[in-house]
Amino acid sequence: MINLASADMRLALTIAKCTAFLGNPADGISSLEVKITSSKTAIDQLVALMAICEILHCDYRDVEALDVYEKRVSPIMGSFSEKIEIAVAFNRNDIMRSLWQHDDFYGMVDRATITGVELWDYSTYHNIAEAREQNKRYDSLPTIWRELVRCYYQGCWGPSRLASRLMAVECMDLGWLHKAVYHAINAGEKETAAKLGTMLLHHGTFDTISGATTKWLECTNLKRHFAIGCDLLDCYVDAIPDELFDSVFERVRANASLNVLDRQIHSIVSRAWDSMSKLAWRLDASQSQRLVCTAIEHPIWNSSIEGGDIILPVRDKMMESLSHCCERLPSESVTLLARASLPLARERKQHTDYAHAINLLCKLGRLGSDELKMSLKESLYPPRQALDAFLLQAASHFGVEFGKSESLSLNAKVVASRIRQQVQRVHSSVEVKQMPGTFGFYTFEMGEEKLVVHFSDTVDVLAILRHRKQLSPEAIQELIDAVLEMLRENENPISNKIGLVQAITHMGDSFSDTQAQQIFEVLAPIGNGDISEPESMMSAAESENPLNPFKMGIGKPTDLRGVSIFALACIDREKPEIFATRLDEIIELGLTDADPQVRAFSLASAREKPTISEAEFTAIILATRDGDPSVASAAFGALANKDGLQLSRPQTRLLIHSAKLSLRSNSVQVRRAAAHACTKLRRRITTKTLLDAIDGVVGDFSKDKCKSVRQNTQLNTS
Repeated sequence: MINLASADMRLALTIAKCTAFLGNPADGISSLEVKITSSKTAIDQLVALMAICEILHCDYRDVEALDVYEKRVSPIMGSFSEKIEIAVAFNRNDIMRSLWQHDDFYGMVDRATITGVELWDYSTYHNIAEAREQNKRYDSLPTIWRELVRCYYQGCWGPSRLASRLMAVECMDLGWLHKAVYHAINAGEKETAAKLGTMLLHHGTFDTISGATTKWLECTNLKRHFAIGCDLLDCYVDAIPDELFDSVFERVRANASLNVLDRQIHSIVSRAWDSMSKLAWRLDASQSQRLVCTAIEHPIWNSSIEGGDIILPVRDKMMESLSHCCERLPSESVTLLARASLPLARERKQHTDYAHAINLLCKLGRLGSDELKMSLKESLYPPRQALDAFLLQAASHFGVEFGKSESLSLNAKVVASRIRQQVQRVHSSVEVKQMPGTFGFYTFEMGEEKLVVHFSDTVDVLAILRHRKQLSPEAIQELIDAVLEMLRENENPISNKIGLVQAITHMGDSFSDTQAQQIFEVLAPIGNGDISEPESMMSAAESENPLNPFKMGIGKPTDLRGVSIFALACIDREKPEIFATRLDEIIELGLTDADPQVRAFSLASAREKPTISEAEFTAIILATRDGDPSVASAAFGALANKDGLQLSRPQTRLLIHSAKLSLRSNSVQVRRAAAHACTKLRRRITTKTLLDAIDGVVGDFSKDKCKSVRQNTQLNTS
């Protein structure tokens, strides 16, 4: 199509599209309109009109694009070759799909098949795949480039996107990460963009990341490009250069502030706030204040939800973003945000983001003045108001005290009863209804008996346990009995059991010695790996099988084992030596397990225990060089956060050697943990040679490409 246009039109087309994609779509379209009025051939007019449609389509103005197609493109169709008309029809289909409107897609496919038109060159794709498989990049790269050029001149958007994806992947494989940005965004595929972002984070240098971010800013002016650009950006937020961060923030904030007029713009606003929640931890005070103004002035934030039939799905992302940056706000902005947020937990609350509103208010109450805290307390906890599970959890943040409340103990018994209802066996004729505090259930017929399994959250359990000091001994025992009963229940899904174990993890300060031993008897076998999965549903291995189309996500045995070990360590922290060497044996076994998740949890458990054995300590030092990033970072964390830990000179040297190795790690998680450990442990070193060595390592970490690593070298360790 484009190759048949005049040279003058081809030049104008290139200039107009560059102008539009660099942020001036109006100027690009205007220049094309001028060329249309002066063009003398139908093909020149068609090429220009298709370019206008493409610019509008990339800016999520598909209604306008469809209007151009119907009023100006359709009337001139019928005078072009079959290949050109089919290419134009496929472009129209892209516009229709964006508008969620029906189009005769299969009719177009049949038409192309009958006429022998192939817009996608499958033989070329085969040659590219074969050359890549044989690592013949000198063959695959020029072939992809020729295909990219062919698709451009063909004028059909779909094949062009595929060619761009192939070029993006090729550039990534060749290490040209900054050159891959343009092609990844043009490809319009989330997976390719996310892969590039991950590669920038793990393998990019300062110069590469700076060049890629500059290119990102150039290529994400139109809304469709911005949406894909966010998938790329989200993966390397930590590595965005400081000098470019404000420009990136403003680009995201500008899209987050758009007024919601239609579905497509709403999707951009949602996508922008999703990225903002990942950027927010890096904001300074000025940027945080700008973000607050953007949020509380947005129509979504201030919309009424009267009638209960309106759901505002973006508000949770707004509040999550603000909760990440509110600590950098000045006191007057904290007060302003708190007053603007309070209605979201009261008269304008909705169940989809109510928990986010309470979390944000808790943070603001902690950061604000005593007067603000009292005002929030009076608004959220008026006299004689029934408290839901979220307000009950947050009560201590606002200084709300219940004393020795009998009603709390009665509520604890209700919660215990709900825990026991996670798995029920009833007669097959009984009608089953969803219980409060659950997000689904399934039934399994066993003759005249019916097994009913509810998938439960632990919000109410956590809420009542937050006030365990006010519960009667009988109520605490009732809760423990219910939890242990459901942990023994073989048909209870692992996800339910993980939630129950996590709920009792920090209750060690309220357990009697007898209760602690009861818990140990149940959790110790699990910590040793003795776990049976439910027989009424597929196993975790079956669920993860790549040939299984039904992924249930009901929890993995290794996760349950890990949280059980950690829970026992937390109880032992509150009741030192109550489990004696029995817990050491479980942790030592976990530290050498083949599964990295179990090793990571075991390292976290060793950190929580008051004392660690020599074998555990040796395993921790060795684990700093573990091949799995989560394990290595957990090992550094165990060393950094172990109060009273004194390293010998050989142990200190081993730590320094491990930290030097981590400097070359592609994992940000490992480098961050190593920087934190070296910075904290530095104050415990008195030998000058070792002190100089660890200072050198900390200095290297302070120059890391990732912001979070640099921040961990600036900790206040006094």
